[in-house]
Amino acid sequence: MNCHQISEAHVWRFSKHNKIKRCVKCKSRITITKEEFALKWGNIKKSIMKPTNSENRASEQVEMKEEQHQLDLKENYESDEEYEKSKD
Repeated sequence: MNCHQISEAHVWRFSKHNKIKRCVKCKSRITITKEEFALKWGNIKKSIMKPTNSENRASEQVEMKEEQHQLDLKENYESDEEYEKSKD
């Protein structure tokens, strides 16, 4: 398609609420098909939620590893102190 019989291409702006696309140059309007709507906005929520959940899981695992590491250091320090006391 070209804009006003000129060799310029249409520049489309999509409207989610009205389910139309409108050319910025010539203001022509075309309704969006269900397939276009699904491609444009249908998969966005799913793709946003999955990384967020996996990022949350990953950050929780990192925090748990850090906490476990701190506990291990504390236990090792206490056992070293006990060893030093028993050695004296």
